[in-house]
Amino acid sequence: MKIIQFRKAKYQGFGRLEDNHVIPFLSDKNPFNSDLSEECFEKDLQYDLTDCELLAPINPSKVVGIALNYPGVSDNIDKKDPLVFMKGSNAVISSDKRVSLPKNLGTWGEAELAFVIKKEARNISIADVESYILGFCVANDMTCHNTAERDHHLARSKSQDGFCPIGTFIDTNYNYECKEIMAYQNAELIRKGNTSDMIFKIDQILVYLSSFMTLLPGDIILTGSPPRVREKIYLNRNDTYTISIEDLEQIETKFI
Repeated sequence: MKIIQFRKAKYQGFGRLEDNHVIPFLSDKNPFNSDLSEECFEKDLQYDLTDCELLAPINPSKVVGIALNYPGVSDNIDKKDPLVFMKGSNAVISSDKRVSLPKNLGTWGEAELAFVIKKEARNISIADVESYILGFCVANDMTCHNTAERDHHLARSKSQDGFCPIGTFIDTNYNYECKEIMAYQNAELIRKGNTSDMIFKIDQILVYLSSFMTLLPGDIILTGSPPRVREKIYLNRNDTYTISIEDLEQIETKFI
């Protein structure tokens, strides 16, 4: 199932995407308080997709990122525990929105499989992981250089407005194993990898994060970006950055 968030006239809410139509949730239902069965959706109401404005599919309380989760990204990888960072919810936008690049700070794009939390998670076990994941989407963990190396918490580097473009939908049935991830800047291949290469797998990531923080419904977890296939290239105004994840979707973001 592909879950979206959309706006039509004065209505804004969640629905499921089927071909070129949007079927809204019932007024008292949403992706987080229901089992996503047919009984959760309007039976006699659907909208033409061309009449709807697609929004970012989720409004998270926080975005949690896993750094250095692919071989070849860095020589400083610790395989004992994941390296975690945070991005502000202000960074999350739909991928078709234009992003303003910061002045005088080199900025680059990444390419990540993200998953969305379905229900409050704290101290969960490996066996229960699946029930806490609503689904998966494509994400770009945009990053810029920090300020004179003083921003050791990465707030300015990771949480600028628009620094987390995400896909148009959340796929609740996505099989994330052994899927190719590629990123292109102006049609030139920049990054390439496969989800099978993750150092810390999805279940390990979720169990680890829930051991020290409460994850809330709608929170986005970024699982890391595969390595570059060429040297770093900074984004410039009018550039296009495209991410493709096998069997999920391709997103494209433009910069101003």
